[in-house]
Amino acid sequence: MLTVVAIAVIAIVFGGGWVVATRFQSPAQRAAAAAPPAAPVLTSEVKRGDLAQTVNAQASVRPASTAGVPLTPPDGLAVVTGTPTTTGATVTAAQVVLEINGRPVIALPGSFRFYRDLRVGDSGPDVRQLQAALRDAGFSVAIDGRFGPGTEQAVRALYQRTGYPVPTAESPVVEGSAPDASSAEAAASNSAADAASALPGTFVPQASANPKTTAMVTAAELVVAPALPARLESAPRVGEVIDGDANIGFAGGDLIARADVAESVIGSITTKTIASLTPPGGTPIPARVTRVTPPAQPGDNGSVTLAPEAGLLDESLAGKSVLTTFTVAAIASDALIVPASAVQSHGDARFVLKREPNGDLTEVPVTEIGSLAGRSAVHPDSRGTLSEGDAVRTG
Repeated sequence: MLTVVAIAVIAIVFGGGWVVATRFQSPAQRAAAAAPPAAPVLTSEVKRGDLAQTVNAQASVRPASTAGVPLTPPDGLAVVTGTPTTTGATVTAAQVVLEINGRPVIALPGSFRFYRDLRVGDSGPDVRQLQAALRDAGFSVAIDGRFGPGTEQAVRALYQRTGYPVPTAESPVVEGSAPDASSAEAAASNSAADAASALPGTFVPQASANPKTTAMVTAAELVVAPALPARLESAPRVGEVIDGDANIGFAGGDLIARADVAESVIGSITTKTIASLTPPGGTPIPARVTRVTPPAQPGDNGSVTLAPEAGLLDESLAGKSVLTTFTVAAIASDALIVPASAVQSHGDARFVLKREPNGDLTEVPVTEIGSLAGRSAVHPDSRGTLSEGDAVRTG
């Protein structure tokens, strides 16, 4: 019993002493407890990159040149009955781009519109253009400006390729009568000329001396594009009744991009501005500003035309949008970038405080190349080292 009492007394004595000790504080301890906690050291990671002001805009991709090519509708009612080539597709020489009244409209390269139907015996610049176009499409034919047997056979082959019956005309030689010497000699001369100008390794079929009918071409079934291949930009729709004002739109040349830019920004863009084009899900492609068009009136957007680096913009992007980035102010490239608040000064000298692995701060002298939008590009002086990934004090 005495032992238990002794233990209880000891516990009370020591417990009371601990309470008194914990409740008693010196003036210094009380001041320390009342002081606010030390402010944490705020730091930011040093980055490497370009310090520049950029402006983004959406741009539409299109071929560099476009042309509206007139159609020559047939006599009477002309109705579009088919569109075998879709808008946006690439058109090559001798390709059917439209069907009117169940007949083909064939695209051929050339410099002027066919102004008449052509048949055996005709001659002139339109015949020469037809022959050149047929040759361009891969048919074997002489280019002499005379519609002879060789040209007639090439026309037959053209329509055979398209899958449509070839138009025909009555033979200039009356059936049952022998051709005169001059016509026979002309036919032989034309066939010989065709054979002489044929592509190497090809066979030139010979027309009979006195056919009942011969192949011909009608102006209504030909449409002339300035250059082929080209992209089909526009065409009449099925069911549309066309007249002499109807046309087909072709586009060709290298791809370009055109961006609409706000009036407040376009003044900072020139033909020397660095720019890039970024396709959806792709990487930036260098581009050159070729033209800056100011707004037509206050409040409107201006436009900027860009030429991407040759061969880097895929043809499939024609008619689509890409992101355009203009570098309107370039301060530094491939430099160390820190928050502007991290750069401090002693008079004219600039420095940053780099945090060491042990938590200490080291003063690193730097040259401030320039600042933009709250960031500064710096270069460490020889007396200190600063690298990408280091932490510098910002507050």
